[in-house]
Amino acid sequence: MRKKWLEVFAGVFLSGLMMTGGFGCSSGDQDGVDVGGQFIESSTYAEMIDSVSIRFSTIRVDSIQTSGMGVALVGTHLQPGVGTSSAHSYMAMTYSAGIPDEKEIFDSLTMVLKYSGYCKGDTMQPFILDVYRMNEMFESKNADRTNYYFNNQSFTHDTDPVGSHAFWPQPNVGKKIVEFRLSDDLGQEVWSFINTKPTEGTTIDDIFKGFVLKGDHPDNKALLGFSMSDTLGYIKVYSHKVGSEIQEISRRITLKGTSYQFNHIDLELENSQLAGKIESGEWTELNRLDEADNLGMSLTHAGTGFQTRVDIPYLERLVAFKDMGRFVKAVLYVRPAEGTYELNNLPSAISIGLLNKVNGVEQYYTDANKKTLTGNLVKDGAENVNTYYSYDVTSYLNTMLANYEYYKDYGLVLTIPSESFNSSVDGIAFAGGSLGRNSRSFIKLFYYSYDQERR
Repeated sequence: MRKKWLEVFAGVFLSGLMMTGGFGCSSGDQDGVDVGGQFIESSTYAEMIDSVSIRFSTIRVDSIQTSGMGVALVGTHLQPGVGTSSAHSYMAMTYSAGIPDEKEIFDSLTMVLKYSGYCKGDTMQPFILDVYRMNEMFESKNADRTNYYFNNQSFTHDTDPVGSHAFWPQPNVGKKIVEFRLSDDLGQEVWSFINTKPTEGTTIDDIFKGFVLKGDHPDNKALLGFSMSDTLGYIKVYSHKVGSEIQEISRRITLKGTSYQFNHIDLELENSQLAGKIESGEWTELNRLDEADNLGMSLTHAGTGFQTRVDIPYLERLVAFKDMGRFVKAVLYVRPAEGTYELNNLPSAISIGLLNKVNGVEQYYTDANKKTLTGNLVKDGAENVNTYYSYDVTSYLNTMLANYEYYKDYGLVLTIPSESFNSSVDGIAFAGGSLGRNSRSFIKLFYYSYDQERR
């Protein structure tokens, strides 16, 4: 006789798990179930299990390389329930535009920036941008002296800015640039330098070691991105020469290279127990902060290295059923924590990967086209209570079950995609698996039980 899956599953599996709060179960569909586009015939029994318990924890990469990304991040952005992101940008410059004619007369010095298109916060408010002169050489602090700079590095600078500009941000307007005047005192120093044959061993580092762009005024409500390259993000020297008519002349002091430009990025946490635990060093021996210690939430944040780890507490219980069938569909549903986001500011993509027990990323999952999986984001525009990211984790789950002893301490990671992780302040607080039924994150499983008569 055919063994009925419902009897086996409900009588043995569910009775134990529901006592622990691990699972809830829906009734089986004996007429057939469409799972992932493949129809399972009624001769087989399929059982959908919802609310499979998962557990979130927050982990952190020690430092993030922010040099060589080609973008300067400047300003602040408040994300309710998460915290305030802030960034300022360091850059070293070089000059190779030649020596002016002796008849040329200096006019002014300006900084020219082009929007990258990236922005966070309220760009309908005025923004104040300050430029400071570095008083410390641009020098790598890495043990191997490689020319990389990180989110937690900084250099000292003068207390008074050499330029300040108040403007209305327009980050999404085509090729819009921001140009503003720097101090005339600095301009005269630069003019004297480029008139003294800089090719004879002196460099512009002798005049200024670099600049810092800051937008940390209390009234600033946005964080802006500016493109930085050999031709974008530069200082312009204006002069003129009088002859039969006035000839306007300009020269550029350009970025020394994208490797000599980086962003210092901070996240001031608020309304979160995570802040105190980070400051006091209350990490576990595996460097994880459990969701229970953070109001049932976890944190993922680019630029400062926060990521979310996902574990399945009851994974071992599922192993017992691998000889009775297999899970043909497993979908992870991840919800943003209520009160911590606005629909339009949610990251459009969150990558998912495999973590080992010490939080090392072993791989990022990809689709059939080898593109990194970034989740399907569903927005609930009506009530804003059923917004989530979903991921097909069938392969992951079956691998865990088939090789449990090896993978039992592995987990999943949810992180900002690599192309933005080093060059943005995108962030999100996820609702953990321990929250209320209608607000938590969970996994749905579709189980394919073997037809016992045909085995």
